[in-house]
Amino acid sequence: METVLIIIPVLAAATSVITFFIARGNDAKERGIESGTIKADLDYIKSTLTSLREEQKAIAEKTDGLIERVITAEQIAKTAIARIDVLENHYGN
Repeated sequence: METVLIIIPVLAAATSVITFFIARGNDAKERGIESGTIKADLDYIKSTLTSLREEQKAIAEKTDGLIERVITAEQIAKTAIARIDVLENHYGN
C-alpha cells in the first residue's frame, strides 16, 4: 500500500513534466508559424510599396512630359496670336 502511495505522486509529477515539455514545443511551433506569417506579410507590403513607387515615378515622368508639351503649345499659341495681331493691323480689320 505504501508503494502505491509513492508511485501515484511520482507518476503525477512525471505526467506534469511531460505535459509541460509537450506544451512548450507546441507553443514554440505556434510562435514560429505566427512569426513566419508576419514576415510574409511584411515582405508583401514591401513589394507592394516598391511597385507603387515605381508606378508613381512613371506617372511623374509622364506628367513632366505633358507639362513640357503644354508649355510648348502655349508658346506656339502666343506666337500665332502675335502674328494674327500683326496681320490684323496690316490689313486693317
